[in-house]
This record gives sequence, structure tokens and C-alpha cells, in this order.
Amino acid sequence: MYAFKLGVLKDHEKAREIYNRAFLECDCEIDVVVDRLASLEKDIGELL
Repeated sequence: MYAFKLGVLKDHEKAREIYNRAFLECDCEIDVVVDRLASLEKDIGELL
């Protein structure tokens, strides 16, 4: 669900920031990524 929302917003600068925070600044273990995306739900929701 979150990946879909990020995909929809892929051309948006804020979405790129969210993607970077979620994936590039963590150790990229799947549970960490899922937790990180859940914590960014508000940011994503504000863009939709």
C-alpha cells in the first residue's frame, strides 16, 4: 500500500524525500522498512 502511494507520487519532490528517509537511511531489513513507512504514513497522506 505504501509503495503504491510512493509510486503514484514518484515525480513529487516531497515523495522523493519520504522515499529517501524510508529506504536509504535505514539498514533496509524488511521489518525496518515497513516500520519506517508506517511512521511516515502522515507525511504520505498529506500529499494525497
